[in-house]
Amino acid sequence: MSATPQSPPLNRETPSPPPQTSQTVRLVLGTLLTGALAVLTYAVTPTLIGLAAMQRGAAALTVAERVEVDPETLSGPIGDLRDAAALLPTDPLPLRYLARAYQQSGRQDEAIATLERAASLAPNSLLVRKELMLAYQAAGRLEQAAQLEAQIGYTPERMIAIGDSYRRNGDHVEALRWYDIARARDPSLGSQLAFRQLLSAASTGDPRAQTFLREVQAVLPDLVLPHVGTAGVVVPGALLRWVEVYPQLGITYGTPLNHTHGGTDGVLWGNGHATLLIAVDQPGDYVVRVTTHNGNPPPVELALGVNGRPLQQVALTAGDDTWSVLEYPITLKTPLASLDVWFLNDGMVQGIDRNAVISQIDIQFLSVIP
Repeated sequence: MSATPQSPPLNRETPSPPPQTSQTVRLVLGTLLTGALAVLTYAVTPTLIGLAAMQRGAAALTVAERVEVDPETLSGPIGDLRDAAALLPTDPLPLRYLARAYQQSGRQDEAIATLERAASLAPNSLLVRKELMLAYQAAGRLEQAAQLEAQIGYTPERMIAIGDSYRRNGDHVEALRWYDIARARDPSLGSQLAFRQLLSAASTGDPRAQTFLREVQAVLPDLVLPHVGTAGVVVPGALLRWVEVYPQLGITYGTPLNHTHGGTDGVLWGNGHATLLIAVDQPGDYVVRVTTHNGNPPPVELALGVNGRPLQQVALTAGDDTWSVLEYPITLKTPLASLDVWFLNDGMVQGIDRNAVISQIDIQFLSVIP
C-alpha cells in the first residue's frame, strides 16, 4: 500500500507579502494628504500673517493714542495695518484701525478714503458709518457728515446718550466729540450739554475747558472752583456736584450734593457719580484724603478717582456712625481737573436706607512732576 502524500511543511521564517491593495490605498491617501496640506498652507498663511500684522499695528496705535507722539512714529503701525488690509481684503477691521492711524497722523483725507472702503465692505455696519461720519466732521466735510447722519438716524438726544456712554467708560475724547456733534445739530442744547462738555474737556486738557466753565457758571453762578497748589486745600463735601439727572428732585448735571438737605456734607442717596471740579495752579503729584461716614447699614461701597476715571474701590464695613479717611495719590495737570466719587451699592436693608456721606476732601501737594 502506497504511502499517503504529505503536505510540505510551512516555512514560518518567510512572512506572507501584504496585499497589493493596501499599498495602493496608502499611496493614494498620502498623495491626497500632501496635496491638502499644501492647499491649506497656501490658503491660511496670508490670513495668519494679516492677523499678526493687524495685532502689531493696533497695539502700537493704542499706545500712540494715549500719549502725544510725533506723527512720523506712526509710519510703522500704518505699514503693518496697510499690509493687514491687503492680506484680509474682505475684513473691514484692519481698515478701521488704519483710518484711526491716519487720523492720529493728521491725514484726514486718507482716513476718509479708508473708511469709505470699510463701509463698502460692511454697508450695514452702524459702527463703520458712525466712524465715517465723525471723520467727515473732523475734516470739515459737513454736508457729507449730515447726509450720513440722516441715514443713520441719530437724533441729538441719541448723540448725547452715546457721549454719556463713552464718558462713563472713561473715554472723554470720544464723549466730547459726540457732545460737540449734538450741540452743532441743535444749538439750543448748549446749556444742557455745557457741564458734560466741561467735565470731558477738563479730563482731557481740551483748550475749550475754560470756555465751557464760563458757560456753566452762567447757569450755575454758585459754581466756584477751589484752587489747588503747593499750599493744599480742604473742601467741604457739599461742593461735590451730581453727574446724574433726577428730574423728580430737581437734580441735574452740576447740582451740589447738599441740594436736598443743606449743610456742609455731601450726600449721595442713590447710586451714581459726583465730581469736584478744581483749578490746578501747580502741576504735580498730590495726595487726596476723603473723609466719609461709616453709615448703617454696612457696607458702604465707593469708588474714588480723578478726571472721571476710578482709581480704587473701597467698602466701609464698620457701620458704627464714625468717620474714615480714604487716601489715594494722584497726578494733576493744569488748568482744570476733577476729583470723583461713585456710590455703588445704594439700597434698603431691613427698612434702613443706605447712603454715602462725604464730609470733606483734603488735597495736599507732594512734589513737582519730573
